[in-house]
Amino acid sequence: MTPTPPPPATPAASGPARGPVAGTGRAIGGILAIGGIAGVLRELVGMPPLLGFLRWFTADGYEILCYALMVLAGTALCLAADRGTRRTRTRTRT
Repeated sequence: MTPTPPPPATPAASGPARGPVAGTGRAIGGILAIGGIAGVLRELVGMPPLLGFLRWFTADGYEILCYALMVLAGTALCLAADRGTRRTRTRTRT
């Protein structure tokens, strides 16, 4: 009895529906992560503002916490977008 070959991998991430979504998720996640890091540095060290429009998403008195949450949300969004594009890997049996 010969082993049956595994089914061919379906390119779930290469389709046009997933490509722009993953790219947009990475872009928004990157902006949030970089802006959050810059915001934390600005609050702690006093460096000049970078991506200053993100200050509209912070609450008065909780700036450092809000920027730290932006870093976490941006990182999570980047990882989720990247995970969606890596689903095409297949296992090979030996």
